[in-house]
Amino acid sequence: MTDDAEILLARMAAMVPDLRARGRAAEQAGRIPDATIAELDQAGAFRAVVPECYGGLELDFPVIPQILRIMGQGCVATAWTMGFLIYHNFQFAHFPEKAQKEVWSGRGYTMAPGHIMPSGSAVPVDGGYRVSGQWGYATGILHADWVLFSAPVTGHGKNATPDLRRFYVPVEDCEIVDGWDVSTMAATGSYDMALDDTFIPEYRQVKIADVIAQTSPGLAINQGPLWRMPFISFTSLIAVAPMIGGAEAMFALTSDILKTKVGAQSGIVQQAAMAQQIRMARIQMTIKSMLALWENALDFVWEKTVSGAPLTMEERAEARVIADDADIIADTVNACRAAHDYVFTTGGIGPTHDDITAESVAHAFCVKNVLNPTAVALLKSAYQDERALNQARLRMAHAPEGAILIDNPVSKAPGFQLENVFVMAGVPRIMQAMFEGIVDRLISGPPMLSRTLSIYLAEGDMAGPLSDLQDRYDDVEMGSYPFYRARKFGCSIVLRSRDQARLDAAAAELDGIMRGLGGEPIEDDQVAIESDPLDSGVGGTVENAP
Repeated sequence: MTDDAEILLARMAAMVPDLRARGRAAEQAGRIPDATIAELDQAGAFRAVVPECYGGLELDFPVIPQILRIMGQGCVATAWTMGFLIYHNFQFAHFPEKAQKEVWSGRGYTMAPGHIMPSGSAVPVDGGYRVSGQWGYATGILHADWVLFSAPVTGHGKNATPDLRRFYVPVEDCEIVDGWDVSTMAATGSYDMALDDTFIPEYRQVKIADVIAQTSPGLAINQGPLWRMPFISFTSLIAVAPMIGGAEAMFALTSDILKTKVGAQSGIVQQAAMAQQIRMARIQMTIKSMLALWENALDFVWEKTVSGAPLTMEERAEARVIADDADIIADTVNACRAAHDYVFTTGGIGPTHDDITAESVAHAFCVKNVLNPTAVALLKSAYQDERALNQARLRMAHAPEGAILIDNPVSKAPGFQLENVFVMAGVPRIMQAMFEGIVDRLISGPPMLSRTLSIYLAEGDMAGPLSDLQDRYDDVEMGSYPFYRARKFGCSIVLRSRDQARLDAAAAELDGIMRGLGGEPIEDDQVAIESDPLDSGVGGTVENAP
């Protein structure tokens, strides 16, 4: 590890206590505090993934995820948001030289959010493109200078291979679309962004196919091994870092609590209780195993890249996901169902050879995976021509012995429930329809009530009074979400509580505060009731998509 890397990681570790202290304020404000951003800048974190020729640190790949992991030990939302803005600099190294000079010649780094999934359209015109569309989850856009996004270029014919490009624009060109109304990770500010017939010069785009093939124009300038990292491997291995750091922090904080917590019945300090020691040892072993597996993947991918040997598709998949292996899936399901009230799996119940979720779950429960007569009847009703119901499609009628079927109102092929494990389709709209059919099977807590008041006032004007209101209503969750509409800034304040009277009282006071500041509050729709069927415990998720 270089001296620059050691110094930066030490500075990140020193920030952890302050990150924890600012966590609640960040969630309430719906953005990362300015003090945190200033400290990251002073530490050099934003230059970690900038080429040396532009004054950056150009750190070795295995160091970069550790920056986010350490941040995650202080605040997962901060690590997630700032992590994107730090490592998205990697993408600009693939753009033409003119683009690189534009984004890096000022302060020496960018803070550019951007969802990787393509949307909208780009129409070629003289000197560039006219782009329109809306893109989701622009995490950190409230702190951005530029915004990255992907869009297909039109005009290549109906059956032509999509010509996907990666573009960037100044954040001032974007409309920030309000819609990030969440109960946690609010500080990430993961709003959508939209463009309407925006002109983008030719040099502010790069072909995604060239990035994947490592033939993008920027690589003629940036020739170090970092820039030859496979793009998806680079992003996916880094993206899990905040969660690993968060898990480590939770374990450490719980360990500290157990040092002084005394059992109500036993009178024993919980750190000395054998049962707690066993639980904590098991958790610690899991976290250490996860950390070792992840760090081994980081080192393996980096060593292959430095050597110049290409990663095979199998090696890339092994570094990112659980393989289609019945034993591995069964072990994962068993671990999750023992630790959580409910486990939901999505995907892997289709007709192809790699759709092995049903047989893997059966393996986990030590039962047979059998042809379910009711499922067969459902498929027959979907395929009027019985010849279409071949052996491959009949795979979708299999379920473990003793399973209860989950209705699929969209495409008929059912999912199933076995004890606390629910197996559903991977297609989002089908999964959602199936989930709506099982809600009544879940043990519910009291409903979560919600009210939203919006106002055209700057979030900074609301911050102090909102904090005072939160202190008076500690049983009402309050979140502030800034927006930009019709060329005006404002914020939406979301109140949540399980007590209707307290919620209404807090909303009435908030209405008065807004009016006292000279604003005219608008209540979004009516009182929304959000069912919270998983309130009785933490849910686990296993995903096995082909």
